[in-house]
Amino acid sequence: MCLLQDDSIDVALLTETWLTDQSNAITADIKSYGYTILHDHRSNTKGGGAALLFRSSLQFNPVHLKVNGISTFEYTSASLNCYIDMKILFITIYRTGPVIKKFFEDLDHLLGVASMKSDYMLVGGDFNIHMESINDYSDELEQLAASYGFYQVITQPTHINGGLIDLLFDNSNILDHSTLQVKNDFTLSDHYPVSCSTKTFQVDHKKPKVISVRDLKCIDKNLLSIDIINALSSFELSNQFNDMFFNELNTTLDHHAPMVKKTISFAPHSPWFDSEYKNQRK
Repeated sequence: MCLLQDDSIDVALLTETWLTDQSNAITADIKSYGYTILHDHRSNTKGGGAALLFRSSLQFNPVHLKVNGISTFEYTSASLNCYIDMKILFITIYRTGPVIKKFFEDLDHLLGVASMKSDYMLVGGDFNIHMESINDYSDELEQLAASYGFYQVITQPTHINGGLIDLLFDNSNILDHSTLQVKNDFTLSDHYPVSCSTKTFQVDHKKPKVISVRDLKCIDKNLLSIDIINALSSFELSNQFNDMFFNELNTTLDHHAPMVKKTISFAPHSPWFDSEYKNQRK
């Protein structure tokens, strides 16, 4: 916690939390520092665990990806509200044990579902796959991530024995790479903490538009019909009939459903965010 406070960390992706239940003395202590923790824990065995820890003042919401059948890693996901039209989905992943084919199938499934939830994602954690050397596992992980628009931003060893196994994937160029640091002087763990800042987000919005609308759903159709019949009963056919008819109809509508003004704000989306993609995200 001192490291988080000293470096003014807003969001942390944590693995091997070793928590065994949702709320305990450790989570209470975390809250006392002004942070909130969301985590996936092992209730029956020791070790493991994946967590997201963030300042309590941030607008973070848990995201239940509803991905069934994942057995090769643990994960926790939540979204951070940045703007009206921008949410960043954070996913912490912890994988241990031998690398098997099902891991890549599980990760593919998770990223496929997650990509339908948010345009902006950061995925990080302890993958226990050595990315410092070229091998079948590192190649497959890199290709799988790239198929969803991700690239891995950490390039220095993150383990005391020299391996690059703690990874951070960015799919929207959110991170400021010049601020990335691997703190290899940290001695409280065999994994080195990695810190990085996000870029300053600038989102342009169209100017609000003011429209006039009627609440037609609130109209009593029977009363409206009676008023229209009464209003038109004294009309005589003439060259001005059409104008008189529409004027009287508007007057009657103003009585039953007055015109009100509403302001609509617009938020821009990426060019590829079309109706088909929007339907897929529902």
